[in-house]
Amino acid sequence: MNHVRKFAVLIALACAFGVGLTSCGGGDGPPACDGTLVDNGYWADDGYWVDDGYWVDDGYWVDDGYWDDDGSWVDDGYWEDESYWVDDSYWSDSPGWVSDWTCIPAQEPAPVPPLSNRNAAEGAWCGNTGGSRIGSFIALDDGTVWGLYGTGNCNSGYTGIDGMSQGTYTVNASSVAATGTQFDFNAKATSSAGFSASVSAKNYLNITQNLPSNISFVANYDGNYDRPALLAALAGNYIGVSATMVPRYNGIQRAMAISDSTVSVAADAFGCSASGTVMPHNTAHGIVGVYDLSLKFNGAGCALGSGTTVQGIVTQNEAGNQIQVMAVAPNQKGFFFMGSRQ
Repeated sequence: MNHVRKFAVLIALACAFGVGLTSCGGGDGPPACDGTLVDNGYWADDGYWVDDGYWVDDGYWVDDGYWDDDGSWVDDGYWEDESYWVDDSYWSDSPGWVSDWTCIPAQEPAPVPPLSNRNAAEGAWCGNTGGSRIGSFIALDDGTVWGLYGTGNCNSGYTGIDGMSQGTYTVNASSVAATGTQFDFNAKATSSAGFSASVSAKNYLNITQNLPSNISFVANYDGNYDRPALLAALAGNYIGVSATMVPRYNGIQRAMAISDSTVSVAADAFGCSASGTVMPHNTAHGIVGVYDLSLKFNGAGCALGSGTTVQGIVTQNEAGNQIQVMAVAPNQKGFFFMGSRQ
């Protein structure tokens, strides 16, 4: 199998240096096949390419790199320039490369990835709400929406969190309406929350009413949502601050460890620990850049009660050195954690 993969890499290298091969769309076509793989697919553990992905860095594939069966790329290849490969070709476990690749020169514009099976609001959104304050939302394909607000910058991330929200949303053409619960960390209070907005898919979310603060702002699309989540990228030990909301708002330092799909939270000063699972969030159009979380608390000192299970999401910044956990229990008690990799 690895030999087959290496052979396909040789084909890719041949394309990169302009050798005419019909299997990569070469023939008598453009003199170079460098670039960026278009769309948002990913390699699956069974050796198949799923959906039809894209690579955002520049460069070219070098050496004899290949995809391993665990979904990881072995060796140090990379793409050069900004041409790109299109089509939904994939690796088959039987020898051979399935389907054709087409080489498109760098000077031609890359096509917009299709929005099949996506509503216009699905994705990650972040905008400046005034001064150094920002607000962000994760709208998932299942109709749930998660929000954060605090201080920071949408490019570099949050420097402080003032609160989070969780609810559901609906989309009607270009109009979005969301309702849910807001957890204010500073005021130590819980209230109804929601927003109405107009949306341009994968572009902007123009929020005209944001309850209970009544702040209007424009949230721009965050392309990190389209980068498939990988458990290997999430694994590690994180130290940060957690906030448990209702009935006791206690913001304390905690340690969280993630290994494969297992999550464990060390006991805090109240003797409360937690354990659970995390998995990449799968949709009808493939895995996105969000993880699904289930976490069960254990200990008489747990603010949410011993045995309480929360469900939520984990997000990771682009650099991979910080995570944010947002989760709620069925009775709308909430849990938040923001930690840095150690």
